[in-house]
Amino acid sequence: FGSSLISSCCAFQEFSSCSDMALRSEHDGQGGEDEFRHAKLRAGSLCFRHNIGGEHRVEILLVSRRSAKESYTIPAGKFDSDADLDMVACASRETQEEAGVDCERIADLGWYESRSKTNEKVQTKYFLMLCVRE
Repeated sequence: FGSSLISSCCAFQEFSSCSDMALRSEHDGQGGEDEFRHAKLRAGSLCFRHNIGGEHRVEILLVSRRSAKESYTIPAGKFDSDADLDMVACASRETQEEAGVDCERIADLGWYESRSKTNEKVQTKYFLMLCVRE
């Protein structure tokens, strides 16, 4: 991989174990199973590449947040029924739009339930994805 990916908007962060990458849900169970039934849908990718150094390590793609340029997150965004065939397509599109990286699905990581800044219900489907082109 070249240095084209590393810029002010995104970077790969190195991790030494899968436990360092664990996703956690903010949903506390209050309100029952139906609480997030009509939530806004989003998708995101935990996109990785193998470390160039030959060690058994991976690097995770992070993008800067719009509101706080010193803060990083993984690429994610709203599901667009006109543009996205499914949630994997949404995660891939968002990763391309936010970081200029093409990736392919490796595994389904499940749903992350949360609330937006305006207290709207949000469900985000995350996928483990391999970077195939920068």
